[in-house]
Amino acid sequence: MPGIFISYRRADSCAYAGRLYDHLVNRFGKDSVFMDVDSIEPGVDFIDVLQNTVSSCDVLIAVIGQQWLTATDADGRRLDHPEDLVRVEVSTALSRNVRVIPALVAGAHMPDIHELPEALAPLARRNAIEISDTSFLLSLSRLMEALEKIIPGDPPAPDLRAPGAMSIAPQTHVPHPARPNQPASPRLEPSPLEKIPKWRRWLLLYRPYSFGGIVCRFLFFASLIFYFFVVVRSFSEGGYKEGASWVALALLALPVFFLSMGAHWFDERAI
Repeated sequence: MPGIFISYRRADSCAYAGRLYDHLVNRFGKDSVFMDVDSIEPGVDFIDVLQNTVSSCDVLIAVIGQQWLTATDADGRRLDHPEDLVRVEVSTALSRNVRVIPALVAGAHMPDIHELPEALAPLARRNAIEISDTSFLLSLSRLMEALEKIIPGDPPAPDLRAPGAMSIAPQTHVPHPARPNQPASPRLEPSPLEKIPKWRRWLLLYRPYSFGGIVCRFLFFASLIFYFFVVVRSFSEGGYKEGASWVALALLALPVFFLSMGAHWFDERAI
């Protein structure tokens, strides 16, 4: 029987639950993970099947999205219905001492105890794990570590052909020999600035990416025009023959240089 039960609302967190299911199946095997009512045979009482399946599991993962608590139908809030599937799944796990791990997705918050029906009130005291798009693998790693302490026995080796083939748990049971024909890792895409010729970058002859870059460009071109005016005047008056004039010209070039560097810095941060 399944060791992990994934409880979720289709209209609320279907994509997150499916992604989580792929990784769990890849790590623990398909026979150890139960997710959908679709796997229940026709003609049987699905409430009885759900209760029996949840009772036989070691852990239930309650995937909670932003609409998990407030989802409604024609009869009102769905969580208030005794036969709501999510309520049946979670309440069965809570009443039969099955470990319940709330997984908060899409920026959802943990429900307060007064927001839950009495049958689900203990859920408010369960420690939750947040799963976000930006740190999905990091959150999944924490969840895997917790599940490996709960699921008895050694999990099967991950199937590299499965959808969640990138396993993040330590692979201590199945060593992988070197593969001489394994393709090289993909190269990172260069930033847009790296594709621009250097002379255009130094002269800031490309589209600005930030407000700071625009300001630096304005000051850069103003300083550059002033610098060329000073150079032309110095040469016309013979100032190039004096060493002090060269030092002064070098010092006047410093603001131009720093303004160009400043524009690069602002644009790099904005990309």
